[in-house]
Amino acid sequence: MRTLDESFCEQCPGIHETEEHIFCHCQCPSAVAVWTPLGIDTHSGHFRRPWLLGQNLQLPTTVNLDVFLLVLWHIWKARNPIIIEHRRSTARAII
Repeated sequence: MRTLDESFCEQCPGIHETEEHIFCHCQCPSAVAVWTPLGIDTHSGHFRRPWLLGQNLQLPTTVNLDVFLLVLWHIWKARNPIIIEHRRSTARAII
């Protein structure tokens, strides 16, 4: 747990690390690098409702939600090496 003063994004100095910042297409450059190649728009906060993400993509409906939950999970997991080891993952590795 961090205090509010310590709750800044490791990649974006001075920006608080909120769920919008971590996952939203328009916030963190790391999130932008993941969502843009996938053609997914998270501007509207759909990351909170992942079943609405990527409906325009050519994925079978039976796996659509699973794929996006996995992407969200990998974005979250990519934070740990940044914080602990100061090692960044590429968007390609996250995807």
